[in-house]
Amino acid sequence: MSWIDDARAAAGDPTVAGVVGSLLSLKWAPGEDWKTKFVSFLCGLAWAVFGAKAIISAMGVTWDNAQTLFAFLLGLLGMNLTAKISEFVKTTSVADIIATIRNGGAKP
Repeated sequence: MSWIDDARAAAGDPTVAGVVGSLLSLKWAPGEDWKTKFVSFLCGLAWAVFGAKAIISAMGVTWDNAQTLFAFLLGLLGMNLTAKISEFVKTTSVADIIATIRNGGAKP
């Protein structure tokens, strides 16, 4: 087995795709210091590893390499998604969320 065969096998692995996506998005990761960027990288990787298969199942996608593609995209975008979720949690009170749910989606 040559190195090119190893590279092809690695390229089809969803975990490797998630790592590559997360590494590529470090340039635009929120935060100034490397500690914050590293946590963002880990969040993007976690979205890729744990979220890709669930999203594919929920969407009913059946084509080949779908998990690898979604793992790459979640790695690429997952850290920003985590930042937005964190911002939402920090700026929204639980009472507002409950009131919105009770009102059928209309803001109180």
